[in-house]
Amino acid sequence: MRLHAPALALALVLVASAWLVAPAAAFHDPAPLVDERVIEGPFWMAWRVDVTQPGTTFSFEIDAPESEDRKQVGYGLWVLRVDGSANPFFFIGTGGTRPTEVHVDQEEPVPHEVHVGPVAGSSGPTSGFAYTRTDAPLGEYWLVIVNTSPWATKATVRLYATSGVALVASAQGSEGGLLRETDFATTEPYRHVRTGFFTVTAQAHSLRNASATVEVENALFGLFALRGGEERDMSRIRPNGQEVRPNVVPSMTLNAEAAGTHVFKVNAWDVAPRAAAGPDAYIVLLWADVALP
Repeated sequence: MRLHAPALALALVLVASAWLVAPAAAFHDPAPLVDERVIEGPFWMAWRVDVTQPGTTFSFEIDAPESEDRKQVGYGLWVLRVDGSANPFFFIGTGGTRPTEVHVDQEEPVPHEVHVGPVAGSSGPTSGFAYTRTDAPLGEYWLVIVNTSPWATKATVRLYATSGVALVASAQGSEGGLLRETDFATTEPYRHVRTGFFTVTAQAHSLRNASATVEVENALFGLFALRGGEERDMSRIRPNGQEVRPNVVPSMTLNAEAAGTHVFKVNAWDVAPRAAAGPDAYIVLLWADVALP
């Protein structure tokens, strides 16, 4: 994935696995076109395909997604075996556009609250994702695309497949969202300060015991991640009440998680005041409530 903005550079978090097609070669015709849609606004898209012969190829992509005055970007692809016999493949990216904002609620030296901005964002297209698989094991697969950012305006999605790969069903919806650090609620003092220009950013963050709750009726897809900072402590609570934490990297992918109430927790996140070139620090929760066909 490549994310671009005309004047505001984007930070990038990538979670990837095997079989990835390089973006430079992705948007072509790897097989006959089976389905193409131009979708307005935030969306998720899911196809169900059946591989009935060896030596086949299937491919799907999100091409040139556009957004307006975006404060964050994030979207991704998933491939899952319908019978659950293999771990899902996923490729998810997210980046911050460095808007100017001040969002402070701090008890000392005196209680005060300040909200300014954001006063700058980025608009226009970003580059997309593509996945191509040849000679996949026989059986049925779900192919899922998520682009549920509230700033999304338009995107083109395509499905390609050779003979021996049948399109069984498809589904499309818009249930989901993309949350940033300022969207996590807390009763404790917090601080979010960020301003940027070209590749230089100045920012400082402090957030503790904050959370965001998502209600899901079908299957939950997405990404929950803390990017940058000296302290990054996160967890999430599944609908069955189990609290889980990331193993090493402060990032969790959401791969067809069960329906119900999901709570995403930022236990502690601190970014010391800094002004330097380089990627932003941010929190992101990309999620979609996908009705798998």
